Amino acid sequence: MHPIPARHAQSVCLTQSQRFRVYNPSGTQVVDFFAFSPSTLAASTDASAPNRLEFLSLAHTRISTLHLMPHPGDTLVSNLHRPMLTITRDTWIDGGGTHDTLISACDEIRYRKLGVKFPQDPEPGEGHRSCAMNLQEELCRYLGKDCEGQWSGIETPSPLNLFMNVPWTSQSAPTKSSANSDHNEPIEPRQLHIAAPNGPSGSFVEFEAAMDLLVVMSACPNDMAKTNGEDKLCKDAGYEVLS
Repeated sequence: MHPIPARHAQSVCLTQSQRFRVYNPSGTQVVDFFAFSPSTLAASTDASAPNRLEFLSLAHTRISTLHLMPHPGDTLVSNLHRPMLTITRDTWIDGGGTHDTLISACDEIRYRKLGVKFPQDPEPGEGHRSCAMNLQEELCRYLGKDCEGQWSGIETPSPLNLFMNVPWTSQSAPTKSSANSDHNEPIEPRQLHIAAPNGPSGSFVEFEAAMDLLVVMSACPNDMAKTNGEDKLCKDAGYEVLS
């Protein structure tokens, strides 16, 4: 198993039909998971010949699988509706854990809203790593670009948040209309909240690539909520290419 260092990311190139696993050794570390078509990723950086970037899309996957949370046997698709990955095993779900497909990757703006100061601010602070930063760094490394100068990067796709626990409340039933009204009372909206991961340590999710891919895995740096456990401590994750 190769480590994904806490607060940082790792990337790996896969060929069609290769299998690989993402591990949660501690049982509390969320991994923001991204995947791209390498050919369109390279072409998307050429301003003279712009090409549509193809990436793993959770919005397209949800309408394809009709699942809020992917399960073994589900095929995850791209923004072009093409199959990218199939989940072949998931010991995290087998142990009662959940994944999330709704929450965006953490970024500088989110941490600013939480009160973090960054070095470029009038009152400078240390800043905070984010999954969006981790993704950009890995893409720069893959493309041989300078994140500080040569390349402005791409918009961060919504990730598959492996091992993340985002419960949502049940929708309340509409109340009966009153004698003086022809309308029901409003339905209470469903609510999301961030809870500590809820699966067993040492779990993994196994994927099979349906096309050639660049996969980026970010060990989420969020230490300001229970995203990575009750102790709010970021830990290493891991990955392994099987074949």
